[in-house]
Amino acid sequence: MSQRTRQVQDYIVNKFKFIPVYTNIKIDQSKMDSLSLAIYKAAQSVNTMSASTSAWPVGAIDTTFAPITEKFFSNKSMTGQELMKEISAGFVSTAKSK
Repeated sequence: MSQRTRQVQDYIVNKFKFIPVYTNIKIDQSKMDSLSLAIYKAAQSVNTMSASTSAWPVGAIDTTFAPITEKFFSNKSMTGQELMKEISAGFVSTAKSK
């Protein structure tokens, strides 16, 4: 696993406090509350619906969301609120292109 991948996973799990829905992100389950643990285990099972990203226009992740995310991780002065504002704008532009 690359250093960048570890950094992204650290942000998702530890800084943003998101419950990972992808099976390649492993976390310390002993630190989770019961609801978070139930959601995590359900997401890791094979009995879930496919990710909503499959309904996005082809290339939206590469052309819209990856650059926004990379900008956040490489720009130490960018705030979480600025990240969310750019992601929201990205969703609007992606929805218009669909």
